[in-house]
Amino acid sequence: MYEIWYGISSIVLGAALFIPVRGIIYSMTYNRFVAKMKKHPTDDEARALKKRSGIVAGIIAVTFAFIFAKVIMFKYFGASGR
Repeated sequence: MYEIWYGISSIVLGAALFIPVRGIIYSMTYNRFVAKMKKHPTDDEARALKKRSGIVAGIIAVTFAFIFAKVIMFKYFGASGR
């Protein structure tokens, strides 16, 4: 029962965090690109930056979601999650 809750809550939280995290990482990457290259990126470059930001955001969001869900399970259900 708790394993199912852990998996579902982690996936839902990861999905909910993905879009805002991707936006933050994309804006930081975009601004770093503009500062470094002294020009605005072309459409292809911006698409590549957004794709890379999405991959990094997915890793961060899912990792945080699984760790957060594990901490909550430990707090409310004990060391074994039961």
